[in-house]
Amino acid sequence: MEDPSRRFLLQLRKETGGDPSRTVSLYEIGRQLGWQRPEALRAAENLMAEGFVEVRSLSGAVAISRAGLSAAEAELAAASPASPPLRLGPAPVLENGMGPRLLDLLREIRLRLDAGGGPPGDRRREFEADLRTIEAQLGSPRPKNAVLREAFRSIAENLGEAAAGDPLPARLRSLIDSGA
Repeated sequence: MEDPSRRFLLQLRKETGGDPSRTVSLYEIGRQLGWQRPEALRAAENLMAEGFVEVRSLSGAVAISRAGLSAAEAELAAASPASPPLRLGPAPVLENGMGPRLLDLLREIRLRLDAGGGPPGDRRREFEADLRTIEAQLGSPRPKNAVLREAFRSIAENLGEAAAGDPLPARLRSLIDSGA
């Protein structure tokens, strides 16, 4: 992704709080980046062509798409080299320090679910049960990796069926497959 498009996408994520239902003026995003209107429009058009930005009105209101949110999160993760890869280890219990990072991942998954990015009907109830299982394990003094692994595996499968091309299921598979 070219730098202007990347900068626009990251600013859009910031302004919408990562909520695909919130809209903002593409020109306001450009103004915050110090750009003139044509520059903002060009960056937005490039991101629209990739499916990362959705037009909400002809006057320039745009929203971040779920794919755009995933791309922005991936950009932010790539820019943060201080964190080692998120992986469940082979030990029976979760390693120290992993809990907060898994809670951040849960927030990302919940945001996706709340924005309509999860499975429908019975699969959604299964999805919710898996999330509650993970939350319960993370609240335990000794969270069990096997339980966490299976709940994340189920979520990855459900997300993978719901949104082809979404990077989140691949991240979850990396999380669970690395220690098994």
